[in-house]
Amino acid sequence: MASLETLLSSLPPDGAAPLRVACGAHFDVVRVHIRDGERALTRLGERGGPAVEDRAARRVWWPVKPGAADWWRVPGVELLGAGRAVDVPPRRTPEGAKLRWAVDPAAGPGDAWALHVTLAEVTSELPRPLDSFRSGECHVNRHAACTKGVAPPHEPGVPVIYQGCDCWCHAEAAR
Repeated sequence: MASLETLLSSLPPDGAAPLRVACGAHFDVVRVHIRDGERALTRLGERGGPAVEDRAARRVWWPVKPGAADWWRVPGVELLGAGRAVDVPPRRTPEGAKLRWAVDPAAGPGDAWALHVTLAEVTSELPRPLDSFRSGECHVNRHAACTKGVAPPHEPGVPVIYQGCDCWCHAEAAR
């Protein structure tokens, strides 16, 4: 798999600082909130392929073949493609590192379908408020442009109660 080979070739040496690597050309990244990522990692093990745990950003991400996740429509799952970048940790990190490999890249490429199914399951398990909405960016899993909750369009003359978006990107920004 070219994407995994490219990622492995770009790993910083052990003990070095993480390296910023562009997404899109050789691999895309599927990223979720850490609570969903930890549950997915428990269920998937190495089947999902290499995975990075970023405790500072409270995210877990998996590299996937470019375009492999373009059709996914899973709330809470963010796809990083062309124009985006991720911090890649060295293969071995010191104990307690905030950015580390949760599944070693030596495990080989993962099963994108298993990753998709598992992420769909774990992201749907947490209850969401019934009266909350998601911004347009959240609906299409493009959180990069998502800077605030935006109410969905409504019919003129119909009273609307505006509430904040329940998407994790807004919750993190509010902190």
